[in-house]
Amino acid sequence: MTGPATPRQPANVVAGPGVGRWHCPCCGEDVSRLLPNGMLNRHPLCPADIWLPHPDIETAARELGAHPDHDVCLGCRDTLRQLLGTLLVPAEERATPLESRGRVDTGLIGAVVPGLSHETLILVFDADDSRLGIAEAIPLSQFDPRRMTYPDERGAIAVAVWAVYQRVLEQVRAETP
Repeated sequence: MTGPATPRQPANVVAGPGVGRWHCPCCGEDVSRLLPNGMLNRHPLCPADIWLPHPDIETAARELGAHPDHDVCLGCRDTLRQLLGTLLVPAEERATPLESRGRVDTGLIGAVVPGLSHETLILVFDADDSRLGIAEAIPLSQFDPRRMTYPDERGAIAVAVWAVYQRVLEQVRAETP
């Protein structure tokens, strides 16, 4: 009995050039310098990529080391942009995406701190009166997307959190063709 067949490389295939790698501080992976289309896989971050435009959020993010002076891979840049402005429920209360009313313990992903000396952190904000503050800092590798929620109405969500969320939705609608 013979073992499984091994794939054979056609004789007319020549090995391509090696592609350099670099370390993405956000995901912590050694990634290719080039994408398959030949474009660079190293993208500078701007403030809008790592925190929402709100003074309380920017101040808290900067205090934890968020600075838009990092380059990240394409996958991380796109992920960071998609996470900002998302509403989350606490870990013990996994969200139902079709939930119609917000709850008092709903927080907002307001900033992301790309890691250099630590793992990338997702900063979840809630509000005490009208001020936003960090409720939770979640390592990116421990983020549970089942916590995301998309309520139709504010319900018991803090007014300051809901106001920032509504601005994010308005911006998304304005950018959507």
